[in-house]
Amino acid sequence: MLNKSPLRHFLLLLIPTTILFWGVILGVMHVKIDERKAAVQAVEVASIKLGKQAITHELAVVASDLRVLAQYGFVSNPNDTQRGFKAEDLLIFAKEKPLYDQIRFINLKGMEVGRVNFNNGNPAIVPENMLQFKGARYYFKNGLAAPKGTIYISRFDLNKERGKVELPLKPMLRFVMPTYDEDGKKKGVFVLNYLGQRIINNFSKMTSSSIGQKMIINDLGYWLLGPNKKAEWGFMFNNGKTINTLYPSSWAKLKAEQSGQFTDKNGLFSFDTVYPGSELGGGEAQKVKTLSDVGSWKIVSFIPTYKYQRLTGDISRLLWLVTIPIYGAMCFGLWWLSHFRNRGDNAVEQLKIAFEGLDSQVQERTKELRQEITERKALEAQLRKIAWTDELTDLLNRRAFLEAAEKENDRFMRYGTPYTVLMLDLDHFKKVNDTYGHHAGDLVLSEMSKVLKRMVRKTDVIGRIGGEEIAFILPKTEPVVAVQLAERIRKHLETLVVTWEDQKIRFTASIGVAQVKPGTVAFSETMDSADKALYQAKESGRNQVCLYEEVGLEVV
Repeated sequence: MLNKSPLRHFLLLLIPTTILFWGVILGVMHVKIDERKAAVQAVEVASIKLGKQAITHELAVVASDLRVLAQYGFVSNPNDTQRGFKAEDLLIFAKEKPLYDQIRFINLKGMEVGRVNFNNGNPAIVPENMLQFKGARYYFKNGLAAPKGTIYISRFDLNKERGKVELPLKPMLRFVMPTYDEDGKKKGVFVLNYLGQRIINNFSKMTSSSIGQKMIINDLGYWLLGPNKKAEWGFMFNNGKTINTLYPSSWAKLKAEQSGQFTDKNGLFSFDTVYPGSELGGGEAQKVKTLSDVGSWKIVSFIPTYKYQRLTGDISRLLWLVTIPIYGAMCFGLWWLSHFRNRGDNAVEQLKIAFEGLDSQVQERTKELRQEITERKALEAQLRKIAWTDELTDLLNRRAFLEAAEKENDRFMRYGTPYTVLMLDLDHFKKVNDTYGHHAGDLVLSEMSKVLKRMVRKTDVIGRIGGEEIAFILPKTEPVVAVQLAERIRKHLETLVVTWEDQKIRFTASIGVAQVKPGTVAFSETMDSADKALYQAKESGRNQVCLYEEVGLEVV
């Protein structure tokens, strides 16, 4: 039987030591769980921001294309010499920018005068005898009624043929803008039937680092991108499937705020709001007209409760597995101390051995915790690289480039320090992909990017903003110097040869140049000028540099 004295001494040591030990362990566990939750939440918020960037970029690109078309107008007679696009020009436009299911010009009476169909990647001009009357369509009426210089955007829905939803499903947004003759009289409207699946695909791609379910929801609660295909586009099929029927309390919170993050009984929601009519960039946003039923879209990342809890459960299990043996060893050490407290040096030596074993386990656990911290820091570094760098070209991605651009524009607004923007786009890049394959096209972009990085200064900013489009910001650079750099780049790319499977690939590029103007508020204004210069370089024969000036566009 145990002696009462050692047992009493053991309990006196055990009780306060146990309280202290488990207090520390539970505190560490709480901190580690909070750190894991914070890391997950940060990734979800960053993913949603990237997703919004992808959507707003697509909307801005379409708006920019439509403004260019409306600015020049349409000429139906091929022999007419007046300014304006002809059907052949629209065909070239469709081939260069495969974003649109249809590009149309409709006159004041509602009759199509010119139309190009995408035809699943084989654009073609629609014969005159097949052009249709569209005067009764809501988007024509609303677009024609739009004030001068404004863009009308239709609701985001599925394309219909002969009154039935087209299969496979074809999400569609229609952008409409009136055109005017030189006397200021309205001539008709340009209509771009934008292939809306690009918005959904780009959003999904840019939010790939998220571990949650990705959603795009219109203001009525219907999924445009949902947890499963059967739940999407419910308003087109009158099936009544909305997020409100599945998560009513969560939907109420999502609608109440523009952006944010919250946890409720359903799980973790990270969200933001896109307003299609005001996401066109720069000073044009306030000029956009939209229907009331266009409303807004909620972009959401959702991690269900069971999955969210599972993310932190492994930390708890690991700590329990490590600490229980340590606690057992500690109890053994205290018992040893209590039982042999009167045995002098031998007891002390035995206790020292016991606590050396305990110290060894503590050191091992400390090593494991350091390893966890190192791995988490590596994960954070990887996430930063994903968030800021284009994987293919190793250039800044669109989000990082635009943030750097706004900082440069802020310096201009505060100190008057000028900067110049270059917009570079490869000519006929689609032919490279079609002829040699997309892997060859990726190699061309990678090799080109290496050349571009060598040709600019360390202070210059260069980023891939989409496809084969590369943008530059040249701080403290006058237009004449920027044009000289652009011309050197153009000539260098003209002579560059990329080898793919024993085949020699040559290519050229067109470059638009624009300097920030006095009174510029947003970087997008300067970027829009450079984009117009790039378009003019394309129209003037490609493989050229074009400078945008107040008096017009000058091909160098």
